[in-house]
Amino acid sequence: AITPAEEAALAEGRTIITYWDRSQGHEYDMRVQLIDEFNESQSAIYVRTLSIGWRIEKLLTALTSGSPPDVCSIENTNFAPLAAQGCFLDLTDWMTGHPH
Repeated sequence: AITPAEEAALAEGRTIITYWDRSQGHEYDMRVQLIDEFNESQSAIYVRTLSIGWRIEKLLTALTSGSPPDVCSIENTNFAPLAAQGCFLDLTDWMTGHPH
């Protein structure tokens, strides 16, 4: 479901990016504060965030169904198995063209 803030962001022509975070509790609350500050600091991007915790099953289900988040925070032990499955996108060329 889309929130009123996301509706407003879309009306402003902003790109909504979905970010899944592994943190929970007070750590996640602090992350949300930082994301809120980012969302208020500019008018091009709006970050939608969701805490998925430390378990990777939700991410694997999303990948399998073809509905993964745009960005996610994961435990470093999960990188190798996910990379072997082609789950990461190399952004080197894109970043070179966007130096800011």
